[in-house]
Amino acid sequence: MPRLDPNARRRLDSCLSMAEHGATAGERAAGLAAAERIAAATGMTLAQARAQAQGHATAARHAAPPSSPSPPGRAARTHSRTKPRTPSKAQTVEERLREMDEELADQRKRAAEADRRLDRERAVRAVWEDEMRAVQAVRDREWAQRRDQQRRAAAAHTFEAHMAAMQATLSASRYARHSAIHCSR
Repeated sequence: MPRLDPNARRRLDSCLSMAEHGATAGERAAGLAAAERIAAATGMTLAQARAQAQGHATAARHAAPPSSPSPPGRAARTHSRTKPRTPSKAQTVEERLREMDEELADQRKRAAEADRRLDRERAVRAVWEDEMRAVQAVRDREWAQRRDQQRRAAAAHTFEAHMAAMQATLSASRYARHSAIHCSR
């Protein structure tokens, strides 16, 4: 009788495991078809290959030395395939609606808090703007006073300069008249 080599045995075990524990009917059917192909490739039927693989696994289990305990402080490793699957709990429509209502309430709460924070920031900004307007109004008044003083000083200077020019002109014309009258004799 033909024998399964170690690689074929591992593949056959994997396919048989899928055929027994597949999540869907399609996976189970594909696992069974693959196991039949592996058995046919070695010249055996599926039943003969399964018996040979199970006999080898039983013999290997009995011949294997006891496993050593885990190092201190470490838990023994378990593989995900050895853990039993917990059935998934389907969510009901009422549960989903309740979750959606809770999410909506949370969103509304966050939006209301954001609005309150924005209102506080706007109030602080309005106070600051009022203070800046008052400071600017003082600066504007001081600037206007300085400008008026400068204009008055310039006007006074201009008036004084004009008067000095007129006096100089008058003085020149008086001198000329005086000279004409008194110096011609």
